[in-house]
Amino acid sequence: MKRKRGENNGIRIKSGPLLSKFPIEHPHHPGNLQDGRAAVAMAENYADGEVIARHFHRRAQLIYASSGLMTVTTASGAWVVPPQRALWIPPGVAHEVKASGDLRMRTLYFEPNTSTELIFPQSCTVIEMTILMRELVLRAVELESGKEDCDRRFKNLLRVLLDETGRPPVLSFHLP
Repeated sequence: MKRKRGENNGIRIKSGPLLSKFPIEHPHHPGNLQDGRAAVAMAENYADGEVIARHFHRRAQLIYASSGLMTVTTASGAWVVPPQRALWIPPGVAHEVKASGDLRMRTLYFEPNTSTELIFPQSCTVIEMTILMRELVLRAVELESGKEDCDRRFKNLLRVLLDETGRPPVLSFHLP
């Protein structure tokens, strides 16, 4: 049986140039930052069967699977998120993530009470990622990795991503 990441505060999350170095509950985890930025990006890779224990973030979350499959479970049900799709999770929604196959998860965390609330629903929703949206998320993660000092470029990229998103079509990947 695979252990769950995030269980007990002592479990360390993998670190690396594009990976979070803080446990999910930590205030410096990208999903919990209060640094004044409208959004932050993060990349994580998970092995087949690996589970991220139930947790929540103070920021809204757009989880994108560039490869592998995620099953995300909340109190409202479960969402199967295949490659090239993303799941919108509003702020404060407790969720657990299970990887099927080698999962390459790329996440954007959005500050609550921003323009994203006008675009995305107030509930968890699987959305289709256009080719442009996929590339914008991947580039956001690269910029966030700290390889370059690109705050202006990151903000511009997010504007294009939100404009491209419009009001995303809701896909039927929800299981009650």
